[in-house]
Amino acid sequence: MNLFKIAVFRPVATLMVFVALIVFGVYSTINLPVDLFPEIDPPVITVITTYPGAGALEVEQNITTELEDQFSTLNDLDEITSTSVANVSIVTLEFDWGQT
Repeated sequence: MNLFKIAVFRPVATLMVFVALIVFGVYSTINLPVDLFPEIDPPVITVITTYPGAGALEVEQNITTELEDQFSTLNDLDEITSTSVANVSIVTLEFDWGQT
């Protein structure tokens, strides 16, 4: 309750505290070193295979499924995603972070 009395009976002091907080916040924000795009090397490999003249189903059966089966035996593999479209198979391998 004492804090409320001070805020009401001394509005200039309350205003100065808020101004000081705003000035400190602006100063800190301006001088804060922030790297919005840090240098990282994500552990991801994308394998793109072409199969001219084949439809999406044929690419999936003959290329994508075979690649997924072979890649699934790799160590430290986190996730495999694949896309098959006409003439092209795209297989993305995502490894665990920190692995070389």
